[in-house]
Amino acid sequence: MGYSESMRWIRLVVAGLVVAGALPGGGAEIPPGGRVAVSCGSQVVLVDPAKGETAAMATGPVGWLYPAPGALLFAPDTVDGRTAVIELRTGKVRERLEGVTLPVFGEADDRYVVAVPGRVLVASFPERVVLAEHEVELRRPWRSRLSADGLFLYVLERPGRGRPAAVAVVDLLQGSLVHRAELAGDAVDMVLLEALGLVAVAEPDGGVVELLGGSSLEVEARIPCHGAPVALAFDGSRFVWAAASRADAGVVERWRLHRGRRGLSVKAKGELVLPGRPVRMAMDPTGSWLAVAAEGEELWIVPAALDGVRRRIPLPAPPRDVVWPDLDRPGPLLPEWSDRGPAPWATPGSGRP
Repeated sequence: MGYSESMRWIRLVVAGLVVAGALPGGGAEIPPGGRVAVSCGSQVVLVDPAKGETAAMATGPVGWLYPAPGALLFAPDTVDGRTAVIELRTGKVRERLEGVTLPVFGEADDRYVVAVPGRVLVASFPERVVLAEHEVELRRPWRSRLSADGLFLYVLERPGRGRPAAVAVVDLLQGSLVHRAELAGDAVDMVLLEALGLVAVAEPDGGVVELLGGSSLEVEARIPCHGAPVALAFDGSRFVWAAASRADAGVVERWRLHRGRRGLSVKAKGELVLPGRPVRMAMDPTGSWLAVAAEGEELWIVPAALDGVRRRIPLPAPPRDVVWPDLDRPGPLLPEWSDRGPAPWATPGSGRP
């Protein structure tokens, strides 16, 4: 082999190493500057996934976590009826609100939606002024997802008492229930796959991830899991992940979804056996990393390519929820309704979240 040919092979090898290092699972480093938030015990723990450093703040027993524009996090304590608003960049509690605030955002950064039994509210952000209130027959809302255009709210209902879970779709312009589809059994998580026109629901009793048509909620596919699925993630394009619990450990599975002329196709694209049982899972804003909260009081940082657990971070208590917010999403500058007259405030005294 001559000198020029040798140099060509060297350049190809170097280029391959550079590309491999730029992809999750190819030796890439966890990007700096991010924050993962975990609710556990009576605290919310902020984790630097790149360094593994943690900072805890007292919030009371928080369940779900709600990221908001402007690098904020709402941590509602439904037991004591208070909400801590956390600055994700500084790791400090900005304020403590009396009452429970459960903001669900779409792409709009100046308003959010709240679903509670029997009604749906649309409120301004950051003022928390109630802009619209709709009476909707919702049965114990569990998880809510807002469509990107802000027109439809998808609600996962868990009525309890042996009744099956359901997915409800609310038209926010009309303030009415559009569809409700009962599932075969219980369900614990839901994500919107808007790029594919689907809703994915994790059903642990059946060991499946069910894919529903986004408008009709008709079943389009059932994906069997190697365990009981407890959490889902979507990269915004075509890949779906499910964290599933087993008797002795857990697994994260990945599938590629494609909708073509022959309909919807689902292909398995890898799995990773976990060192314990997962509880919740969140994807980073780039779609390249997963944060998996585990029963064993740990947080695992995993490449989306599922080539191993990159980092294990201890937690002070068993986790309840985990989110990986987008810190670069700006908050609103001036709400369009700021020149209007007084409006009712979303305060606990008025019975509004």
